[in-house]
Order: sequence, then C-alpha cells, then structure tokens
Amino acid sequence: MLLIHSVVRWAVVVLGVAVLARLLTGWLQRRDFTQLDDKLSRWFTIAFDVQTLIGITYLLWSGIADGNWSRYRLEHAFLMLVALGVVHMSMRWRKAADLLRFRNTFLSFAAGLAIVIVGVALLPGGWARPFPPAFGLP
Repeated sequence: MLLIHSVVRWAVVVLGVAVLARLLTGWLQRRDFTQLDDKLSRWFTIAFDVQTLIGITYLLWSGIADGNWSRYRLEHAFLMLVALGVVHMSMRWRKAADLLRFRNTFLSFAAGLAIVIVGVALLPGGWARPFPPAFGLP
C-alpha cells in the first residue's frame, strides 16, 4: 500500500503542476474558463482525494497492524488533510466570474501543493526517495 501511495503522489504532483500552469496562463491572459479548465481542476481534486484515501487507509492499516503511530506520520497525515481542505476551497468559486475563478482556484491549488511539499519533506527521506525502501527500489 505504501508503494501505491508513493507512486500516486507523483501523479498528483505532475497533474497539479500542469493544472497550475493552465490556471495561471488563463488568469494572466484573461481568457474564459473553459470546459478543459474545469475538467483538469476536477481531475486534480479527484486525484488528491484518492491519494488522501490511500494515505488514510495505509496509516490506519499499518498503525493498527504494527503500532507505528510515530509523530512524523501523524504530522504528515494532519498536513495532508489541511492541504486537501485548501484544495477543496476552490469549489467555493465554481460559479464566480472567469477571472476570479482562475485566480482563486490557482491560489487554492498552489497553497495546497505547497503544504504537500512541506508535508512530504518532513517525512524521513522526504522527496529524495521516490519509492519506499521496503521494496528494494531506488
């Protein structure tokens, strides 16, 4: 389960960066919020939701199985839940004017990804290790 959680994080980050680039260009170019913008934003939020569910499942499963409730794991979980809430704040502007929607969705997603960057960096190994060492992968 940790391997899945580790791999999916990269999908979330890559999708997040792509969505941020699209939102920023839409905001700066003052263009209409298109169906593609809406779909990319929705897919990013869904990917973030799935990653959070995998993480919560792993935290509970491994915590109950081996009693590993270390402080860094709980801090990571808390920060990721905060990041999830920040990302979901973008829904507040779903019916707003296009320029406002681009700006606020961009800021919401950027803040959420910033919290993710900090939350992963606090883990042992942080971003330096793409896969958990238990699987013998680099």
